[in-house]
Amino acid sequence: MADEADWLPDLAALAALSVAVHYVLGLYGLVGALLLFILLEHGAALSHTLSKTVDGPSAQEDDASTEGDASTEGDDELAPADAPQEPQDDADERLQRAAARRIANLVVRDVASVGESRADLEMNARAPAAFETRLFVGHALFLVRTQPEDAHYAALFAGKRRRFWIQVQGRFKQAPRGPVFLGGELPARIAPGVFTRSVALVIMGLIRRLVGRVSFSFGADSADELPAVAFPLFQSVDQFVETPAGQTPPALGSADFGESEEQRSKRRHTPLGAETYAVGPTYTFDFHTMYVDLTRWETANLPGGLNAMDLASFFDSLPLRLVAYDVQSTAAEPSDSHRQRDKDYVFSFEVKYDKHRRQLLNDDEDAVTEVSDRVSTQDSVTRLSNVSGTGLSLLGSEMSTMSTTLSDVSSLTEEDPVLAQEHAAFLRLEHARRLGQLSFSYLCWMEEVDVASDVRRVHYVFAVQDKVDEYDEGVLDGDDELAKPQRHYRLAIVSSYELLNLLQGRHSPKSGKAGEELAGMRFHSRSRIGSYSTISAEAQQIVMHLQRLAEEPLPASALPSYSSDCPSDSDTLDGVSTEDDRKTIDDSRVVAAQAALYKSLMKRQSLQESHTPKTKLSPSRIGVNLSRRDREDMGVVFEGVVYRYYAAELLRQEVLLLTRDALLFYRSYSSSAEKQVPCSHIIGARVVEVPSSAACHDGASETDGAFALQISTFAEEIVLCVGTASTRDAWVRGVLQYCNPTANFERALRGEMYIGFAASTALRPANRVELNSRLLFPQLKGQTPLSDVASDREAIPPGTVAGALQLVKRTLTRAMHILNNAQQLSVTDVLAFLDDASALRAVDLQLLQDSGSHEEQVAFYLNLYHTVLAHAMIAQGFPRGKGQWSHFLTRTCYALSRGSEGEQVSLSLAEIEHIILRARLPRAELPHLNVNSVLTSASRLHDLGITHPDFRLSLALVLNQAGSEEVVIYEPESVHDQLNAVVRSLLTRSTAQGHLEMKQDSNTIVLPRVCEWYRHDFSGSARMRTGEADASTMYCVRKLLGFMDEKLQLQVINALGLDDIPLRTKFRPFKYTPKTTLVEDESCRPVVPENFAEGTDVAEAEGGGMTQL
Repeated sequence: MADEADWLPDLAALAALSVAVHYVLGLYGLVGALLLFILLEHGAALSHTLSKTVDGPSAQEDDASTEGDASTEGDDELAPADAPQEPQDDADERLQRAAARRIANLVVRDVASVGESRADLEMNARAPAAFETRLFVGHALFLVRTQPEDAHYAALFAGKRRRFWIQVQGRFKQAPRGPVFLGGELPARIAPGVFTRSVALVIMGLIRRLVGRVSFSFGADSADELPAVAFPLFQSVDQFVETPAGQTPPALGSADFGESEEQRSKRRHTPLGAETYAVGPTYTFDFHTMYVDLTRWETANLPGGLNAMDLASFFDSLPLRLVAYDVQSTAAEPSDSHRQRDKDYVFSFEVKYDKHRRQLLNDDEDAVTEVSDRVSTQDSVTRLSNVSGTGLSLLGSEMSTMSTTLSDVSSLTEEDPVLAQEHAAFLRLEHARRLGQLSFSYLCWMEEVDVASDVRRVHYVFAVQDKVDEYDEGVLDGDDELAKPQRHYRLAIVSSYELLNLLQGRHSPKSGKAGEELAGMRFHSRSRIGSYSTISAEAQQIVMHLQRLAEEPLPASALPSYSSDCPSDSDTLDGVSTEDDRKTIDDSRVVAAQAALYKSLMKRQSLQESHTPKTKLSPSRIGVNLSRRDREDMGVVFEGVVYRYYAAELLRQEVLLLTRDALLFYRSYSSSAEKQVPCSHIIGARVVEVPSSAACHDGASETDGAFALQISTFAEEIVLCVGTASTRDAWVRGVLQYCNPTANFERALRGEMYIGFAASTALRPANRVELNSRLLFPQLKGQTPLSDVASDREAIPPGTVAGALQLVKRTLTRAMHILNNAQQLSVTDVLAFLDDASALRAVDLQLLQDSGSHEEQVAFYLNLYHTVLAHAMIAQGFPRGKGQWSHFLTRTCYALSRGSEGEQVSLSLAEIEHIILRARLPRAELPHLNVNSVLTSASRLHDLGITHPDFRLSLALVLNQAGSEEVVIYEPESVHDQLNAVVRSLLTRSTAQGHLEMKQDSNTIVLPRVCEWYRHDFSGSARMRTGEADASTMYCVRKLLGFMDEKLQLQVINALGLDDIPLRTKFRPFKYTPKTTLVEDESCRPVVPENFAEGTDVAEAEGGGMTQL
């Protein structure tokens, strides 16, 4: 005891310091910051291994432990408490209901069992919960202290300060391979700051010296090691009893398992690795803590008088996993690093605080009373019949029915656990089957404040449709038959961690490639601006795994088992050894994961959740606090919480203020507006549909669950979503009333307004300028905006190959018109160009790849390249020198679509050339661009490349033509003739500039520098070795010979015919002279029908007021 007193206060102080550091810095924090409190109890017991003497028993024993047992040190109440009494009045009854609500908020899941994977367990259950892993089979009892106390377990907590207690009993199915450890894990890696990490390492170093063998980790980048703190189980648990086979073990739920003080002392002095576990005996053990109050999800009894803190502030939204496992080290010396691949779990119980359960119970006090009064008995057969009927009649959209059903099933465990297990298996199978009746497509991810923990969370938004045809009631067609079935979509909003849970439940860490991919993903649950790009890329991988899961056929072997088919204990102890057993386990994982996905898609179906008064959304509730004086000074006339499309793939929760002068957008927890839009720049506001590529593709009328509006400016179209139609209409009326869009547009027509070319920052890849972002969703349906009425322009459907080709040509024509008329421009010309550029976002590159001919693909991408170039010159100007070319080529991009679900991909100038046009050509060697980095970072585009190599393609790009500003608008029908003409024009121009000539006296041909950059294109084979550079140059000369003028052709032919003097080559330097404009090369324009030619000159024919750019 005296020895412990020397170091426990210091350890407590250091643990408190780590908590304080985290609290001040607001970082992810330490796993140890929570687990170290538990360590204060259990770690001291291990320090006895360093002590040479053992204190005698104390008069104040607690749970069969001596005072010298640090696992219960400080667990005694400061003052004896009276035995709890049954509630006699309304106040006590309300307290009992409150306690029941807190227990219901806790979600305890068995995440390691091989059979009924991911089953929900219950705190303070009247019977222990069964579990079975590959290594161990047994029961567990979870106890928490409530206020008032649960009468059933009050005696166990009487006179003690402990808040959480777990008791475990069972048998090993096979002998552990090494020591068994007990501790806490987080399911994903955390990222504490440098200072926080340093403090934790200092504390853990001290603990290792005092306690001995302790495993501690923040988690590895490869996800092969999770954040965890673990201690040897045998030496650290409070009680440990081994009961030989054939004898009766102690009952769970009792305070004393019968371990004597002498046995406990001997156990804790056992060196690590000397303990033995056998197959056959029953092992019973328990451990507890007084530093965590799970019912409130906060710390308790902190040393130094620190206030209780929300557990969410320690490890974000991640749940805490209580684990025991054996670990087999392959190294010669034992390691403190416990890798996932080396673990076999005895058990893994995940504890999470679910605020949604609390809201549900707050809305229905009767349901709470039923949960808290589960000791009352009813006829189990009747109840099961009622529950089964409810399960069979469940409507997919009614999660409240689902919650009630599961609660009823849980209450059956005290009467007939086998029956309840059968029904739970039936529900899982039914939900997995119903998943096959749904189709879902990914829309975007969403940043939203979790008002319970005041943290920005990551959610994924899906459009969900029932595959079963729906008909409008009473609507008949002309033949008096039901009209064509209507396609209805609705939203489904799912938290990222929920998806992580179900995907990890489908694939164990050792399940192959899919498991490795999931283990390597971060699964961001918390949103930060610096992680936007990573989350966006991560979302595509998550959706891919979800689609694979949904497409897996329902296993035939996954039918629910019944009591007559249940294996006996002796059968269970044989372990999983056959291929059939492994397949059965995998089938169970499939059903459980599919059922979880179905419930996730049915859980939250609208943008605006039902909030209690404590969680109701308001600007101040999401961290935007403006005083009344601030509002008066700004002239605020309308305000509220909205969801703004920050990008096409990100819907962000913000606070919008409509003042008399501007629209102000505040990100959550911001003190200043991140985005300001002057009212004088607003030219329209209208109601639109919720952006959904799936609904648009299917021609669905709308997507239920949210209501959208679009605010138009000259630079962009801002799309907002709100929770109700009345809120949407109020915003539209407010913007139209206070911003006067009609007057703003008329003023612009008279030339009284400056018009700019704004661009947004792309999320994938990060740090790019996305030029065609005025309309993030060009196909949104709604009322016609003023700009469309004024321009009276014809819309081109981009959903076909022909439409895409026509659209990109018109966009390029309009861009060159603006470049050459920058001083005096029509407002409608500018808006027409920007909207056409935005319309290219809807062009499906996969459709072009699959259905377009080679000539159509070449024409489209050449025109797209010059369109992006012209737009970049309008918005940013041409690079002034060689050093700026790399940034210009790689960071300026257009967004387009890929696939039927409208996945957005960005294409830079460098990617269009080197990934698309040169897909089948050798890598070029450019002095102004690192081509290797372009090829590496753009692997997502490799399967969109041109399939036939053509050396003319790079020469046709105007950037590779020094001193030229002429651009050809390519037509698929004549693209080859146009390419030949462009190469011929390039050589003719080079001859006139002295960049292409034949020096007969030295038998040397002088070529443009671009011929050296792309010299490997002409050989018709892969890259040659360095010594064969002259040979590749000869190929270049021979290929270009047919494009030279007759005089130069004869000179080169004569030079090639000289046997005694070989032909030499020399390259002229390339001049990086900035281009001031781009003009169409009309000499290469093919002859087209007259009506088609008129259609391409729309931009020049449009009139309107003139304005200064």
